[in-house]
Amino acid sequence: MSSRTILPITLLALLLVASAFAPKPNPDDLLDGRELFGIDAAHSELSFRIGFLGINNVRGTFAKYSAAILYDDNDVSRTSLTLVIDAASIST
Repeated sequence: MSSRTILPITLLALLLVASAFAPKPNPDDLLDGRELFGIDAAHSELSFRIGFLGINNVRGTFAKYSAAILYDDNDVSRTSLTLVIDAASIST
């Protein structure tokens, strides 16, 4: 085994050992006083409507998506929405 092979393996082993003894974060600390809400995809719809030449509207939906709201009741400016859409699931 060459020294080029030994060095990366040694570094990886050190990282694994260090991560095993690292303190685990408390989930409440990660939320930092905020509440996490997910959407109920079975009872939700992600749709859109776009005007076409001022004559008609093109409507569409996405079949695959997920969303979460991180809500802070004390400071609404810390509230956020994360939306992930599978663009291949579009239907127009």
